[in-house]
Formats: sequence, structure tokens, C-alpha cells
Amino acid sequence: MRIKELVAAMLAAVGVLSLEGVAHGQQAPQGPPSSPPDAQAQKARWMRELNNWGRWGTGDELGTLNLVTAAKRAEAMALARTGVVISLSRPIALSEASATSGQSVPAAGPFFEMRVRSPNPPNPAGDYNVDLQSFGYHGMAYTHLDGLCHASYEGKLYNGYAQDEAVDLQKGCRKMGIQLLEDGIVTRGILVDFPRLRGVASLPPTERLTPADIEAWEKMAGVKVSSGDALFL
Repeated sequence: MRIKELVAAMLAAVGVLSLEGVAHGQQAPQGPPSSPPDAQAQKARWMRELNNWGRWGTGDELGTLNLVTAAKRAEAMALARTGVVISLSRPIALSEASATSGQSVPAAGPFFEMRVRSPNPPNPAGDYNVDLQSFGYHGMAYTHLDGLCHASYEGKLYNGYAQDEAVDLQKGCRKMGIQLLEDGIVTRGILVDFPRLRGVASLPPTERLTPADIEAWEKMAGVKVSSGDALFL
């Protein structure tokens, strides 16, 4: 398995900004953590050398999701045997207090609030229960998929788009919005079970995992990761 295929598959799976990808660069070093100044310089170097800008043309807005081709989707659908659907979502928890009252911009943290209008007393001729929902899902609280317009670096988004060119503060993302994925992502998903690989119940938060660990999992599980696969780590 080539590192460029591995990382491209991971980026397609989680929808992170493709300018972080190393799809057509060299493998990033796996040494010990750098000091803050060195880490910033290293990040700047990776962002210049290990990105996908221009790989699918100057006007591309999909990034590594280009690897999920029609042939890849057909291959994935042919693997289905039982038709069982497994959700990766989490239950929505209502906020204790309004996170939006009096604010002109969204709250920094995730929240979900709902207001309901219910006929009282009930109308014998019929009526409706109506709800208004407000939510901010960025963070680790709610399952979501980010569009490529979500993150920027030095004022640029994926493929070199300028921040003010891609994002409208009133209407949202002009470029690389999540609406580009309106048909969803259909591809082969591979679960990489690192605790099983290590022979333990769970891994400590400080455990560092590298592409070599994924290659070891491939060998142990007898599964070969290919370009366009979605990895669940």
C-alpha cells in the first residue's frame, strides 16, 4: 500500500481539508514532537510541499473525494450481503440554556436547542405540532461532515481559494460547501482495529499510530487498503 493512497483514503473518509493531505508528496516524518517554533516551521513546510492543490485542476472543489469514483462505488456496493444499516450518529442532547439568544454570530461551542408549538387546547378540526431547531455542531459533540470551506491557512482554503472568495458571511460558502456532497459518499469502508492489533482492550490517549501500524493491520486482517477506501480508525 502506498502512503499517498492511504492518506487520500483517510481524507476522503473524514472530509478534512485536502490541503493537509500528502496524496502526491512524501511521507511525513514520524519523529518525536517538535518544540513549538520548530512545529510551526514544520507545519508550514508540510503545507507547501504535501498538499493536493491543483491535483484535480485549479477549479476543483472536492479534494480527495475525487478518489471515490463511479467504479469505486460499484465495487463497494457489490460487497453488501445482508442490507443491514449501521448508524455512526450520536443522540442529540438539548442544551440547558439558549446558546443563541442575543447573539449575532454562532456560539463557539456545540449546542442544540428546540422550540415547539403545540395546539393547546387541541383543535378538533386538526392541527400540527411545529418545531424550530437551532444547532451549532462544530466540535466533538455531534456527528457531522465538514465541507472543504471549513478551514483555512494563511488566508487560503483548499486549492488556493481566498477566504473572501469562498465564504460569504450572509450566505455561507460560495465554494466547496457541503452541498457538493448532496449525493452522499458511497465507498468501501475498512475498520482498522488498533487495540486488537496490539492485543489490548484499549489504547492510552498518548499512543502514537503511524502508517506502519495500518500496514501491520492489513497484514493481520488480510485486507488491502486501496485508493478511495474510507478508513475507520
